[in-house]
Amino acid sequence: MKKETRVQKKQRRRMFMLRLFFISLIVTAMAIFAIRSSFFKVDQIVASEGNSVSKEEILKAAGISKDDNILIIRKKAIIERLESIPYVKSASVKKKLPDTVEIEIIERKPYLQFENGYSFAVIDAEGVLLENSILKLKGIGLVKGIGWEYIPDGGSIIDKTQGTSILDLLNDQNIAPVVEKIEVIDLSDSSNIKFNLFNGIAVEFGPMNNVKYKLKVLGEILADVEKKNIPTKMILMNKGEHPILVRDDI
Repeated sequence: MKKETRVQKKQRRRMFMLRLFFISLIVTAMAIFAIRSSFFKVDQIVASEGNSVSKEEILKAAGISKDDNILIIRKKAIIERLESIPYVKSASVKKKLPDTVEIEIIERKPYLQFENGYSFAVIDAEGVLLENSILKLKGIGLVKGIGWEYIPDGGSIIDKTQGTSILDLLNDQNIAPVVEKIEVIDLSDSSNIKFNLFNGIAVEFGPMNNVKYKLKVLGEILADVEKKNIPTKMILMNKGEHPILVRDDI
């Protein structure tokens, strides 16, 4: 194989740079054309509507206009705006060329509500404050006897309630089904917490210690009551080691 001369190497490098320049020029021209072309203008925005977050609220937070070019839309920025909505746990954005944007959200679900002045502070199972509602939400347990300083919507009650056993009710899928059966949790007497269940049964829970274990026991009792159709008025968990079932037909 004949060895290249210095002049030939120089010519080859010059040709390579020339080709690279023209390729870059073509790519730049195509990019400018694509950005300015109406072919890639957003024509359709598809958004999933949740139970608590409307389609209109999603579209407003996303901030996408039908005049926007789909190629330069920043998905990360849109997701950050969507996830700033307290009820939105996570969001995803997909571009479908040439002109469609799809938005999907996963909502946070109300788990408990707290008396908070003249409103009701609604939280999810992770302790995130979803809203301060003027009206009490139906079907969601109400906690009485605990409060905190101001928390913005989307903030967490965890930092404000550190050191309290109320945190034992959060972030636990094993006890969540039991908590969701409770209509009222009265914390006004720390030595004897009282529950009123949605099915009308009253529970004297005792102090808020071993909360997770006691709630699991309560869940087993309620399952047995329901299975055997036992007419029950009250469950006493503060009278010794074993719970006492007070029947409604005695």
